[in-house]
Amino acid sequence: MIDKESLLPDERYFIKSNSNPDFWDWIFSKGTNFTCYVETLTSLNETGINNRRIDVFRTIITTIQTPLHFYFFYWSLLVFILHKFNFRKPVMQIILGHLVIRCTGNILEQFGYLYKYYYISEKVSEDVYRCKPEGNMHPFRWFLTRQIGTIFWYVGEIFADWYPLLRTKAIVKNKSIRIVYATCALFNLSKIILIVYHLYKSPAELYNVQTGVYEIEEMDKFYLIYWVIQLSVIYTSLIYEYSVYIVLKKGIFDVNQYDFGFLKKFKMLSEYRILVSAVVSVIFLPIFSVSIILKISFFYFKNQNLEFEFEEVRQSIANVQYYMIFIDQILLIYSNYESKLLSYKFYYSNINNNNNNNSNNMNMNNINDMNMNNMNMNNIINNN
Repeated sequence: MIDKESLLPDERYFIKSNSNPDFWDWIFSKGTNFTCYVETLTSLNETGINNRRIDVFRTIITTIQTPLHFYFFYWSLLVFILHKFNFRKPVMQIILGHLVIRCTGNILEQFGYLYKYYYISEKVSEDVYRCKPEGNMHPFRWFLTRQIGTIFWYVGEIFADWYPLLRTKAIVKNKSIRIVYATCALFNLSKIILIVYHLYKSPAELYNVQTGVYEIEEMDKFYLIYWVIQLSVIYTSLIYEYSVYIVLKKGIFDVNQYDFGFLKKFKMLSEYRILVSAVVSVIFLPIFSVSIILKISFFYFKNQNLEFEFEEVRQSIANVQYYMIFIDQILLIYSNYESKLLSYKFYYSNINNNNNNNSNNMNMNNINDMNMNNMNMNNIINNN
């Protein structure tokens, strides 16, 4: 059992209603209701105390393992192996930056669970409050995960967002590349706005100083705008991917006409892999847009906060383009190998039989042209 007297020195870490706390007071605080803190801890038996200690160790161990649970950790490792860990290549630098920076954000998110207890008052009815030991968000946890963590998450994504630009720049040498630069900048800007928006919301604004209650209405408004910005991120992503496809189509597809099905083109041309990412966004964008509009409408016109779970949908849409980076690299390496093998077989086939059918020759030339196109793009990127 914890003695009440031993907890009295901790009172200085609580925000009082008659105080004027600054940023650091909130960061290092333990709550807004000291009485709640005392009641909760003194009510714990030995098992409860030990469970809290175990929970701390569990969180630390999970934090250390966080990179292994990152969506793209093993995909990145596979590409590193295929490229023989040659980090002088621009593609490898992009993938490494994406991995390290986003993993850092995930580590901060997991570390934030060490601060899940924040002792506050919860409003039950008019002038009636009750103790709530697990506050909605510890101010330090907000600072660590929603401000610092957000910087790492979206800067890491921005690294990977440059991949289609790099692919396009490698093969398009005319002025049409400027539109890709412009749309990429617009896409990156939407994420920078999201970072700044989180930095704008100070941890000192999460709770009402006078009542010690979580500012739920203000936070609901905050997240409404947040989802509007997220929607703009998806729209700008679609514009960026479409611009890449159009520029590549004019630069390559109109010059080289290939009489193959979509799956064959997806396997052999990275431009079609970029197109798939854009199509996924187009499919889910109307659903996501309608959901956001309904949530905003109900909040402002009917004073209802609809409980839509958007995060999984958003991540599903956003991560498709990042999966395509790894699929693209793996298929490029496979195409290069296949091209060499086909060229070898075709060369010796011609020696053994000089009367091959002309249509077969044309088809083989098309395959070689497509593979050579991928080889040239990959070589340009890797040697930049």
